Amino acid sequence: MVKNYFLIILLLLSVSVSAQNIWRAQLIREDGHVIVFNFEVTTINQKPVIYIINAAERIKVDKIKRTRDSIFIQMPVFESQFKAKIISNKKWEGVWIKGGAVKDAVIPFVAEVSDKRFDINQSSKQNISGKWAATFKNAKGVEEPAIAEFQQKGNIISGSVLTTTGDYRYLSGSLNGDTLSLSTFDGGHAFLFSAIVNNDHSITNGKFYSGITFSQDWFAEKNENPVLPNSSAMFLRAGEERLNFRFPDLNNKMVSINDARFKNKVVRSG
Repeated sequence: MVKNYFLIILLLLSVSVSAQNIWRAQLIREDGHVIVFNFEVTTINQKPVIYIINAAERIKVDKIKRTRDSIFIQMPVFESQFKAKIISNKKWEGVWIKGGAVKDAVIPFVAEVSDKRFDINQSSKQNISGKWAATFKNAKGVEEPAIAEFQQKGNIISGSVLTTTGDYRYLSGSLNGDTLSLSTFDGGHAFLFSAIVNNDHSITNGKFYSGITFSQDWFAEKNENPVLPNSSAMFLRAGEERLNFRFPDLNNKMVSINDARFKNKVVRSG
C-alpha cells in the first residue's frame, strides 16, 4: 500500500510539472484583438528549447538567449524575434518584432503558463467537421473563394483554410457554444479566425485577422465537394507586404531576403 501511495504521488507530480511547461502567448493588435498560440518550454542537452504548437504542428525554436531578467527568442526561417522581460517564472511581457520591407512591425506580447488556447465555458452547439465553401471579402467588397476543412472533438477544433494563393497552415482553437475561434503562429504569420456557427451548414459573421493591422470578413457554407478557380498568377498572402524569410547558407551563416545586398535586385530561388 505504501509503495502504491508513493507511485501515485510521483505520477501527480509528473503531471503537474508537464502542465507547467505549456504556455499561452498573446499578440495584442492595434485594434485590441488578440492572436493567441501555445508553446512548450523544455530543455535538450541542457539548453532551452521552445516548441510552437499549432494543432498537430510543432515548430522547434532553439535560438534562445537569457540575460538577467530578459529573454530573446529568434524564430527560425522567418525574420522575426521576441524580446521579453521575465516578470516571473510563469509570465513574460515584451514584443514580437517582424522584419518588414520599409520598417519592422512591432506587436506587444504577453505569455503566461497555461495549456488553454481560448476560453471554453459552454458545450459546443454544433459539429463542424468536414469541408466548407468559404468566402472572404476584402475592404473593397471583392469576394475571394476558399475551402475550409475542420476536425472537431468536443469543443476542440483543428483544420486549415485553402485559398487560390496558398493555405493558412495548421489552425487550432475551439467552438465555445456557437462561437468559433481559431489561430496559428509560425514566426512569420500570425492569424486569428472568429465566426458564429449558426447550424451544421452555415457559418457567418466571420472575421479574419492577420498580423498587426490586416482584417477581412468571411463566411462559409457546408460543402463536401468545394472547388477553387484555377489561377496561374502568384500573389502574396492576404495581409502580407512582401516575402520575408531567413535561413542558413552552406557555411551556416544566416541569409535574409532583407539583407542589403539584395536591395533593389531581382531574387529568385532554384
